[in-house]
Amino acid sequence: MKKNLTETPTTIEPLQSQDERSARDAAILAFVEKHAPGPDADLYANMIKTVCRLSRDGTNRAEVKLVDKALAELRYAFKTFAPYEHIPKVSIFGSSRTPEGHPEYLQAVKFAERMRESSWMVITGAGDGIMKAGHGGAGAEASFGVAIRLPFEQRTNDIIEGDQKLINFKYFFTRKLMFTKEAKAVALFPGGFGTQDEGFEVLTLVQTGKALLVPIVMLDAGRHLLAALANLCEGRAASHQYDQPRRHEPDQIHGQY
Repeated sequence: MKKNLTETPTTIEPLQSQDERSARDAAILAFVEKHAPGPDADLYANMIKTVCRLSRDGTNRAEVKLVDKALAELRYAFKTFAPYEHIPKVSIFGSSRTPEGHPEYLQAVKFAERMRESSWMVITGAGDGIMKAGHGGAGAEASFGVAIRLPFEQRTNDIIEGDQKLINFKYFFTRKLMFTKEAKAVALFPGGFGTQDEGFEVLTLVQTGKALLVPIVMLDAGRHLLAALANLCEGRAASHQYDQPRRHEPDQIHGQY
């Protein structure tokens, strides 16, 4: 028997009456005034209303757990970055498998050193390879680690491990939000799917105006990454002139950033 798609699902609760909404809003306001006062009290009240609506919607437990964990991760990340908000930071993306001594690894170390000398801090994914090189060049004091918990492969590098500026995330989307939100610049080194995902997401956010316009620097000791991106853009008829990467290929890392 076919299901009638126009039927109202039985799990949806009927709308609250005006009296019920008023009582709810008054209770929320009293709670916020006592436990979360301040200039943003209205936003905290709206968040609690959303929680009430999730409950009334019959949202399943897995989805509620996702919202709960994501909010907790962001709250802790905001708290960790807050004392350093006045210091510019660069997010460094690159392969976790780049061996120490490789030209790309050494380039990442040098880049991070110069950023630290220019009073910047670095943000990396806290793993090995390019991420460890970034922390090694900047030093632990000028480094943030935004790690992702995976069932295999990635571990925290020994430079940032145990540091108070190391944040462990369950979800990629909360982690990538912090990479973008906190960065005044992005440095993209060669890497695999994860690195490309991070790089293209930043490019897309900047291109669409969803993120601030920041420098996005591609550093490639073998000079293959930028050429591949340029070929990709040039090969698409729909590509706008502003999609074309601006090419600058110094032989060495130098100057102020």
